[in-house]
Formats: sequence, structure tokens, C-alpha cells
Amino acid sequence: DGSIHAKNLYFTNAKGTVDIHVDSINNTPTFITDKPILEQDVGESIIQLVSADQVTGVSTGGLKLDIYDANGVLVPQSGATITNDIEQSGKKVANGKYGYGLQSFKDVNSATADGLYVSYKLTEIELLTKGDEALILHAEAGKTGNGADLAAKVTGSGDLIIATDSNYLSLSNGDNDYTGVTDIRKGNLMLENSDVLGQTSLLNLESNTSVSLFGYVGNKLGVTQAVGAVTAAKNSLINL
Repeated sequence: DGSIHAKNLYFTNAKGTVDIHVDSINNTPTFITDKPILEQDVGESIIQLVSADQVTGVSTGGLKLDIYDANGVLVPQSGATITNDIEQSGKKVANGKYGYGLQSFKDVNSATADGLYVSYKLTEIELLTKGDEALILHAEAGKTGNGADLAAKVTGSGDLIIATDSNYLSLSNGDNDYTGVTDIRKGNLMLENSDVLGQTSLLNLESNTSVSLFGYVGNKLGVTQAVGAVTAAKNSLINL
């Protein structure tokens, strides 16, 4: 029943843990998986641990915090994690892992981070396919914030296609470790944290696309990213 209120909640890029003093969390909430992928990685809050007048530091996807229950069990391993197929044009392109996690927004419709919440959400995507059959990340025109950001961890050996009608699409999980190609076919990809492209073997930019390294690490503007190779078509932009 306890919670903390702070004038300023400052998130760093450091690894940490949060212990929730409940006996266990084993019930799996009902989760609607027919929402766009980019809107499944911020769940509806279940418990608010901290409220804050102002939240600064890394984005919600950069929270390197693990949840443990009173028995010392890592909550994502407590039996409530499920894996669903992610399909595209009738073909399985990825595995989506759903479980409990921490976020700084109350829900996906919140425009401003205002604390620390426990929610049930999409926590990880394992990429399985390559080339034109790879998972496509897309946000509709006008989408911003949580609706245009992927905070879930991206892993696996498959490729990732960025093709968005919004002003930008962002990746924010610094634990991403996928090894496939990152193929920007339409729009602007923003890197909201260091290492969000994981161990991508190739960053490819088609004409009239861009990638921007504008995210915040701590309170400093700018991120770092290593890639295996870069190919950039005429009229594409790498914005440092």
C-alpha cells in the first residue's frame, strides 16, 4: 500500500532492481494484442510505486530496472509471462513476449512521464525473418510519444524494417541485441538511447529517409551506436 512522492524522479542508464513486497505475481492479466506493436509496449498501469512532479533522464524504454517479489523471484519469470506469434500478411515474423514490467507513464495515452508504474505489456520481440518478410515497424501520421516509440527489447537474428507515416519513429531500449539488418525504407528513425540498434549487421537508409541520434543519456543530449556497416542512398541523412 506504500508509495513514494518526489518533486523530481531522475532515471539514469544504470542497472537496478525494484522489490515489490507481495507474496507473488502469478496471475496473467488479459492483454489485447490487436493494437499496433508500437502501442503494446506501454501497458495500463497496475500499481503506481512513485509519483513525481517531474521525470527526467532516460526514456521509458531505457529503464534498466528488474522487478522482484518478496520471495526474491524475478517477476518476469514468475509464471505470468506468455509468448504470442507476431504475424504479418499471414506469416509469422516474430515472437512477442508479454509480462510485467516497469514504465514511467500511466498508460500508452499519457503524454507526460509522471512516476514509476508496474504494468503488463509487450516486453520483448524476437525477430525471426529477413528481407521483405521482416517485421515492419509503422506508425500512422500524427502519432508521437508512446505511439511512435518501441520500448520493448528487440532480440533475435531477423531483420527490422522501418516504414512510417509519422514524423518519426523511435527505438528506446538500450538492451536491444538483435543482429539482423536495420532497413529504413520510409521516414525518420530516432535513436532515443545508446545501443538501441543492438548488434545490427547493417544500417541501410533508402532515399529520403533519415536516422537521428538525438536521444538523452542521463541529462546529456546525444547517444552512441555501433553497427556492422552502413549503406546510405542518395538524399538520405544520418543526423548527428
